[in-house]
Amino acid sequence: MNKELKAEVTIYLQGRDGETDDELKQRFEDVLYDALRNLVDHNFDYNIWETEIKEDAD
Repeated sequence: MNKELKAEVTIYLQGRDGETDDELKQRFEDVLYDALRNLVDHNFDYNIWETEIKEDAD
C-alpha cells in the first residue's frame, strides 16, 4: 500500500516557574516525542520546523 498521511500541528506548552528557555525547549521535545510514540505503533519521522518562546505580557 503506497499511502501517506501528513499533518501540521501546533502545540503549546506552558513554561514552568523558574524554567529556562533551554529547559522548556527540551521538555517540549520530550513531550512531543512521547505523544507521537504513543500514537503510532511503527517507525515514524517528524520534523520540528520552528519553535518560538513567547513571554506573557503581564
